[in-house]
Amino acid sequence: MYDIHPFLRPFDIQLNIEKPYDATGPFENGADVRFHWRIADIMNAMIGSCLRIEQVEELFAEKDYDNPFWIPMSEKLKGVTATREEIDKMYDWQHNPKAALPNWLNIVARKGL
Repeated sequence: MYDIHPFLRPFDIQLNIEKPYDATGPFENGADVRFHWRIADIMNAMIGSCLRIEQVEELFAEKDYDNPFWIPMSEKLKGVTATREEIDKMYDWQHNPKAALPNWLNIVARKGL
C-alpha cells in the first residue's frame, strides 16, 4: 500500500494543527467521505488480516516542477503555479519545515501461512 504519510494530516499548509492526530473521521465534504487513518490503524488492520509485513518505508516527495507536492490540490485546480525557485524552496526543509517530514508511507505485505 502507498498513501500520504498520516503524520501530515493534522496540519494545514501553514503548519497549524487543524485536528488531533487520532481524529480519524469520517470527514465529509459534500458527497465525499474520507478517513485519516493513523499508522497504527493501517498496520493493525494488516496484521489482523493475517498479512505478513515485509517492508515499511517512509518516503519524501520527489521534486516535481510540473506537479509540486507542496501546492495543495485545491490551489492547483484554481490554476496556482510556482516558479522553479519557489518550488526549490518548497522542497528545502529550511524554507518549508514540512519538507523535513516524510510525505508518503509505503508498506509491503503478503498473505501469511
